Amino acid sequence: MTRTEEFLIELDEGMLQYFRDIADELVGRFGMSRAEAVARINAAYEGADIEPYPDLMCHEEPDHWAYGLYFLPKSGRSPHGESVGDLTGWETRPAPPKGSHVWTLAECTPRSQGPWIRAVPDPAGGIAETGALRAKRELARRGANDRDVHSGSRRGILMHVTMET
Repeated sequence: MTRTEEFLIELDEGMLQYFRDIADELVGRFGMSRAEAVARINAAYEGADIEPYPDLMCHEEPDHWAYGLYFLPKSGRSPHGESVGDLTGWETRPAPPKGSHVWTLAECTPRSQGPWIRAVPDPAGGIAETGALRAKRELARRGANDRDVHSGSRRGILMHVTMET
């Protein structure tokens, strides 16, 4: 078990990947920066006693924890999973104060890392396929190929594109 510069929690390799998956969900589903996603995780879990993979929290998918980190609970519950519908009635949690110790990654603007493609989730349920296909068409129009695309989410919602000039 080690502590990385990214997370303020001691994690084994399996749990480190699980926490990175939670950060991927926050970035992909809610469009926040990786730095903010990691800061939210650090604020919630700093000092927690996390067991080696699979810790008890692994009984839920990473998106479950992402929704809880992003939304304030209603009647003790947070929205999560594929059953999530209209989120307009849910209040979001404020991000941790910038400059606090939980912000372990530098905040980057899209310009500093290259062009970003935001694939908007389809209300009919085609969240990954529809968004990814739309983004892929836009990438092809810009002259990118598959090796140029790096997904910020395993569901392909937010994609970072690098192109050689």
